[in-house]
Amino acid sequence: RQHVDDSLMMEKVNILINDILKNWNPLDVPLEIAEDEYSTYFPMILKHTQNPNSVYSCLKKILKDSMDMEFSDYEDIELRQIARRIYEIAMCNDTLPK
Repeated sequence: RQHVDDSLMMEKVNILINDILKNWNPLDVPLEIAEDEYSTYFPMILKHTQNPNSVYSCLKKILKDSMDMEFSDYEDIELRQIARRIYEIAMCNDTLPK
């Protein structure tokens, strides 16, 4: 029973994080593509949910290394807000490693 609950909770977390990433949409892909575009980064992001700065560093690394993107100070502020939202979602889920 606990495994089923954990799986459902992880699915909910993935949906919530995917919503954040697709709305952010740093690659500016069409919305129907954004739905799937960022899901490949979930495992990496979920490994870095110890604190907002860890999530922020992970997102920054993804942007620079995987997406080959640079960003402005304004975008950096936005990135920190996104990292905070992802962290808060992760903290609501006790099945994630802390």
